[in-house]
Amino acid sequence: MNLEELKKLVQSVTSNFIALILISATISMSNISAIASSHDDKQSFDFSEGKITTALITAGPFDLHRRYRSMEGPYISYDFKVGDIVASKEIFLPEGMDVFVENGGAAPSMMGGGSNQTMAREVKGLIHTDQDRRTLLWLKGVKLEVLDENDHVLPTAEFICHWNLDVKPAFRNQIFTDGEKCESLRLATVTQGQTEITFPPGYAVPVASDEIWNAVFQAANRTTDEHRRVKHRCTFYFIKDQDLVYPITALAWHVPWIHVVIDKNSEQAAEEEKNNCPSCLGTSIGVNAPNNTANGVFTDSKGRRMSGHWVIPPGTHTYGSVINDEFEPGFASKPRIVHTVWSHVHPLCSNLSVYECTGSSRKRLISVGAKTDISHGLEIKHIENWNSEKGIVLPEKANYELEVTYKNTTHVPQDSMAAAGIFFEDPTFARPEWVLKGKDAYVCSVKPVTNIVDAAPTAPAGISTPREIIDLPAFDANKDGPLLTKAQSIQLETNAGPLVLHIDPSLAPVTATQVYRLLMSGAFNDTRLCNYSSNFMLQIAAVEDKAKEKSPISETSKALLRRIPLEVSAQKSNRLSHHKYTLGMAHYDDKADSGVSSFFILMQDAPHLDHGYAIFGKLGEDPATLETLSKIGNDWNPDKYWVIATKAL
Repeated sequence: MNLEELKKLVQSVTSNFIALILISATISMSNISAIASSHDDKQSFDFSEGKITTALITAGPFDLHRRYRSMEGPYISYDFKVGDIVASKEIFLPEGMDVFVENGGAAPSMMGGGSNQTMAREVKGLIHTDQDRRTLLWLKGVKLEVLDENDHVLPTAEFICHWNLDVKPAFRNQIFTDGEKCESLRLATVTQGQTEITFPPGYAVPVASDEIWNAVFQAANRTTDEHRRVKHRCTFYFIKDQDLVYPITALAWHVPWIHVVIDKNSEQAAEEEKNNCPSCLGTSIGVNAPNNTANGVFTDSKGRRMSGHWVIPPGTHTYGSVINDEFEPGFASKPRIVHTVWSHVHPLCSNLSVYECTGSSRKRLISVGAKTDISHGLEIKHIENWNSEKGIVLPEKANYELEVTYKNTTHVPQDSMAAAGIFFEDPTFARPEWVLKGKDAYVCSVKPVTNIVDAAPTAPAGISTPREIIDLPAFDANKDGPLLTKAQSIQLETNAGPLVLHIDPSLAPVTATQVYRLLMSGAFNDTRLCNYSSNFMLQIAAVEDKAKEKSPISETSKALLRRIPLEVSAQKSNRLSHHKYTLGMAHYDDKADSGVSSFFILMQDAPHLDHGYAIFGKLGEDPATLETLSKIGNDWNPDKYWVIATKAL
């Protein structure tokens, strides 16, 4: 080869090499772009069941100025309405909302944290959907990321203690009437080592848009003495029911957790447990963790003092608890096909398992492994994701135990806990009437009593009047009178404080008479305040449904129940409208004369209700009444407030 040929060869190789580099760079940049796009949680993606809708909540920054033990460190707790989360797309809980837990202070409970609503004004990006119709969504999963102060995702999750998501079981059981009863308030826990919870294709958790969720973000630092400031970002993955293109199966859940005996472990108690579960190992004995939560020690039905957070001595130790109806009602009442399990454990856990105990044998049905890095402190590096599209069957009426093993290689005692979120098929689930009929009411009781939220005269048909209401006699002034002729003032005593009601029969004589008679008979005692929206109304539930509440209605009060006609003549003559603090009578969607007892107090003007609902009075605006409204609004919970007594003023 001569010199000229050699030059040409070198040029050719060089050109090809450069081209190869450029091609590689193009491919690499293309991949980076694709990855960046796939992690853009603000957009929607088309998954197999339907279009995914994402929503984010970012909390912090959390100031980590030293190392913490488990259950210590800063946290933020807040109550959200699901519809608000979806509508807002991204919500920010800033640093001013955090609470510091140090040196054994009060931490959020393992099985239910309080909500820091006092800093509600600090929340950024929150869009309220109080007047939107109730809709059905399907929760497909959640993900938690740790960010630095500049919102860059950190490579590890070491600064996560946990993220808890709690629901209100009573409310879910009220609105999802066909399906597995919700017994566990803890829907999800995400922690270091397992930062995502997803459900297999074809499965999801049904959610109503007006459900209230409590989210707790707690940061941790068990690995470094450096001052750190981090944020937590949670991403929710939903599918709206109307966006489904393939069928989806509802998942229900139980959350068994391990508790150990710390006192009063009598022979009689142990024998009783053995008789109920002969093949089980039984509840383990342990030592209460010094940094346990305030409500972490309790007494079980056998008189034993128990703890959900206990001490692990150096070495390998296994602890277990029987999964029974005392702590997880209905867990073994029917066969369960399990598809997903999340695990909440502390560092040094090596395994969490569910055992079926039959005769003299114990069979491990579910097993989750975990690994901890102790090279620079304590960090859970990995917790196995237990996910199965096929599922595994837990036989009905079997005996079950939850068991955890810790390998403490640190040579000093460590604290521990263990809980498992077990999601299983719910073949009894059916879409409620408010989904099938487009009904958008906020349900007050087991049997819905009103469609207040979208009550314009042209509203679509919604909930039908139940047979027992139709069969009630209609109010007859000749038989059920005399009608009120003078305005009356009544004080409604609630467990939140007094509410003064001014009832005016000149506005709606039959309605005013009916409500006044029921109030003075004590019929409303122990009746819930069942719906609240600061932008709309406060509703008092129907007394006729109180058999399912704290106490049944008396026979005397029951005899007063009548169907009352829709009285709107004063509205049609333009003498009054649905202004703030108006008292209005609720009724069913399909019959204007189906009102019986449930009534509402408007928190804002609502002229769209004119001609559709009877106005029979006004709420007092005295300081005590307004203070009661403020208390209810600041700490609203559909199961928290009820009527105690009534008296004439």
